[in-house]
Amino acid sequence: FPKVGGGAQEQELLVPGLKESSVGGGTLKAKVLMPMMNVTKEDVVDALPPPLGTRSVEKLCVQARDVMLAQITQLMGEDDLEGRSLMTKYLQECLNDYLQRDCVAPEYGEPFPPLPPLLEQQDDNDDDND
Repeated sequence: FPKVGGGAQEQELLVPGLKESSVGGGTLKAKVLMPMMNVTKEDVVDALPPPLGTRSVEKLCVQARDVMLAQITQLMGEDDLEGRSLMTKYLQECLNDYLQRDCVAPEYGEPFPPLPPLLEQQDDNDDDND
């Protein structure tokens, strides 16, 4: 079959600004549509919350844990036990800071802001009781 349009410049884009989505290019099919063929009914059901699907808080937590642990290993390497340990302790402190601030995250890339004085005193008293 002949290609639509006179050249690459004139081809219609299925997604504006994305040259890979040209009607005659086929890359969109190869990169986007073909992988979608591998999605199973179980994948869809797992992604839906109850009562429609099987996604649960437990599954989400395990998934978040697995992603975090994989990132630690990828960044520090499997052979760097000390590095993985240091990063884990740092992240543990960050999660504690997150909890102390009612699960409000700081701006991306920024440290947590200081706790109000009353909360700092309570936190110090908790440390003294340990």
